[in-house]
Amino acid sequence: MTTPSSQARGFRPRRARGRTVWRAVIAITAAVLLVLARAPISTSAQEATSASGLQDTLNFLAQEHVYLASSALADLMRGDTVAYDAATIRLNDNSNRFAETLGTVYGPDADAQARQLWKDNLQAYVDYVLAVSANDQDKLVDARSEIDRSNSAIGDLLASMNPSIKSAAVAASMRPQTDELTAAIKAMNGKDWGLAFGQIHLAAHESADIANPIADAIAGQFPERFSGGVTGPASEMSSAFTRLVQEHTFLTSMATSAIAIGDQSKFEASAATANANTRELGALIGKTYNEEKENDFNALWQRQLDIFAAYTRASLSEDQDAMMAAHDDLMQWQTDASAMFASANPYFSQSSINDVLNAQVDTTLHEIDAQVARDWPAAYSGLQVGSHQTLDLANIIAGGIVDAFGEQSGAQLVTSGQSGAQILPPAPVQPQPAPVQLPRR
Repeated sequence: MTTPSSQARGFRPRRARGRTVWRAVIAITAAVLLVLARAPISTSAQEATSASGLQDTLNFLAQEHVYLASSALADLMRGDTVAYDAATIRLNDNSNRFAETLGTVYGPDADAQARQLWKDNLQAYVDYVLAVSANDQDKLVDARSEIDRSNSAIGDLLASMNPSIKSAAVAASMRPQTDELTAAIKAMNGKDWGLAFGQIHLAAHESADIANPIADAIAGQFPERFSGGVTGPASEMSSAFTRLVQEHTFLTSMATSAIAIGDQSKFEASAATANANTRELGALIGKTYNEEKENDFNALWQRQLDIFAAYTRASLSEDQDAMMAAHDDLMQWQTDASAMFASANPYFSQSSINDVLNAQVDTTLHEIDAQVARDWPAAYSGLQVGSHQTLDLANIIAGGIVDAFGEQSGAQLVTSGQSGAQILPPAPVQPQPAPVQLPRR
């Protein structure tokens, strides 16, 4: 399918219309994104009717929670209460989705208790940020104890509902992530963004170690409701791609946000972490196909981040020509990326991949516009929408790989590191369709 032109997509450098119209566009965009961000995501509780679907839901929400919490706490650390409040709204939305997932299984009381526990957990981390900012060691110890108690309370709730879940085991599984997030907070306070993003990256990956045993226990408790196993080729492939593509969306947003607020060191660290994520995604591509496809993927995803960064800088300087050039580069990138995937696997439809990439590019551009305008509610709503849109791409890629390689070979690809190029079965080719004071309680 031919990539839509700039005119067809309705793109115009928004600053050309003047500040008044610009603010109106941002307000409308914010309203739309707020509606979309509250819509059920593809792996919602209502659709988690299989064990692997439940696992995907919990993994998705758990990793999203890490990145939204990290963003909120970073905003708090730099004293931007407007951005902090906007991030907290999205974080609370994420927490409520998790609570709703438990509520569909265990009832409204579980939903209500989970919502309160997640609020308590966030407050404990806020107290930790305030203690670090004040360099108050006594409060720092108290805040860490508060976080640990919060983790134990989450374990207590889960254990009270499911005999296969042990409260101490849940708390223990959360401890490494807590260590990493508290280390990230200290690093952010010292402006050591390399260390901060390294710890956030680790904490995001720890999410699976927390979520997977919970999903396994719930599915085992209700086998008639959650069919199939939690592990297996399809679920492993889907989970791996979903987690990594979702993570890339958050890291890209953190990179462009750093440009928007003028923090070059934060941008460099977030971009480096995004590139590490790209290599992880590329490794999965390489295991599935061959080294050439891995290299192609890595180059394309690096190029994508570079173009978004260029667009952000152009928007900041109100350089309309540069904005349009970046936009056109993104259109070409979509075509090249969808063609790369389609050439790798005859089960992929180039037009389907292009469509989902097109939607995500649109969302990201609106998000960047909001970041530059300091419209943080619109920016964070757009980020959450973009996070959910990654499910569409991950589902296409993971589904096509499982279709091509079959169940058993799909599992081997995820775990063995062997190239799948030699075992790809023949298949018919488809038609290519100013700082403020930190808030205190």
